[in-house]
Order: sequence, then structure tokens, then C-alpha cells
Amino acid sequence: MSYIAFDLDALNVARDVGAAAGIPEERVTHGLLRMWAWCFREKTEHIDAVQVRGFFGSDAAPALVSFGFLAADGEVFRVRGAQRYLRVAEARRRGAEKTNAAKRERGVSDAPSTLERRSSDAQATLNRALPSALTPSTEHRAPNTEHREEEAPPPPQPIVAVFELKRPDLETIDAWVKEDFWRAAEITRREAGFPPEKWPNPVALSRWWGEAQQVADTRALADAFVRFIADKHWRAASPPCPWAAFAKQYLNFIPSRGVA
Repeated sequence: MSYIAFDLDALNVARDVGAAAGIPEERVTHGLLRMWAWCFREKTEHIDAVQVRGFFGSDAAPALVSFGFLAADGEVFRVRGAQRYLRVAEARRRGAEKTNAAKRERGVSDAPSTLERRSSDAQATLNRALPSALTPSTEHRAPNTEHREEEAPPPPQPIVAVFELKRPDLETIDAWVKEDFWRAAEITRREAGFPPEKWPNPVALSRWWGEAQQVADTRALADAFVRFIADKHWRAASPPCPWAAFAKQYLNFIPSRGVA
């Protein structure tokens, strides 16, 4: 199911935008959703003054510009943040195309899973870290490697002292928040024998989580991380399988069944 995420910062200033535009707060929140949905559906980040009036029921453009929701771009307005939804739509399109192409190539039978080529000790480590409920399906899209060679491994990182992490409950994975997912990922790295990493930047983690949740569900993202730490390229990196690399490359490891 597709959905539009409503940013908490937008909710916090909706009343102020309404006061500046002379409209009720609920019209602002509903107008923002309609505006973002329009951009997502029409694959555009630009709207005009007439469309603003249609979404909000008034000439709310000056208030929206002042509070950072719109940016003047000639005779039209650029919807700030709309590019995120356009990237999600493009990721879905690419995923569907690659899945269909893979199915055509292998006919009625599935291509061999890349996970079957793991060493037995690595497989045992991954199974302990993410139990069978997260074992990837054999009916998945093979990781996309077309940009792999262009992605240089991150520079060596300073040694991070080991700190305790509590494993989130796998039974409630569908209700995990971003911190739960990172803890599970970091514990998985450590149990695979990799050195610990420090907590990622909270803003960067929040931004990644908001985008990733619109591309795939939490179980599919967990499957993607399993594939990531089994990848020979990133296992040989320094540090091995860093979180920052996964946050940039996760679309290449998402199974087709996880695409919304």
C-alpha cells in the first residue's frame, strides 16, 4: 500500500502557517498532504498559484514560502522535499523492471540465490543474528551491481570502543523504530566478527528511515541488510560492511517482494 508520510516538523508549524494564511490548521495539514500526493502522482516538484489555491482553499503561497514548504522558482513554486517522493517512485519503477527482466531470463525456475554461496560459518552467524523469520526468500531480485564499481569504500574509521546494545524483539519487528533497526543491524555486524561502529547521526538516520520505509517494509529491509553483510565487496571494505554504505546502497539489496 502506498502512503504519504507527514513530517513531524510540518505538523508542528501547521498552526502557524494557518494563522499566517488566514485558514484553519486542519486545512493546512490536509492541503500539504494533497500537495505532496499530487507531486508524487504527477512526478513533478513544481506547482503554480492556482494549484496552491486548489490544495489549500486560499492564496497560501506566501505563508508556505515563508515557512519553507515552497520555494519561488520563476512563475511557479518548487515543492521542497518533493524530490524524495520522486526518488521513491523511481526506485519502485526500477525494482519492478529488474524483477520482470530477471523472471524473463530464468523462465519458470528461479535463479540460484546469492545467499547459497555463503560460507557455512558466515551463514551460522547470520542465522543467529537474524532468525529464520528474516531468512530471505529465494524469489528475490538479485542485488543491483551496476553502480558497485563507482562506489568507493569509505576511508578507514577510528577505533570505536565496544558499547552494550540491547537486541530488539524480533516478534515486534513490524513496529520497530529507526533506533531498533540500527541496533539489530549493528548487533548483526558484531556477531559476524566486524568491529563496532558508533551510533549514526540522528538526523541522517531519521532521514534514511523515512525514505526506506516508503520503499520496503521492515522485514524486507532486514533481509536487505543480511544480503549486504554477505556481500564480498563490502566484507572486504575497511571497516567491513559499514552502516553508512548500507544506507546509501540498500536499494541494491532489497528483494522484490519487499517493494511497496
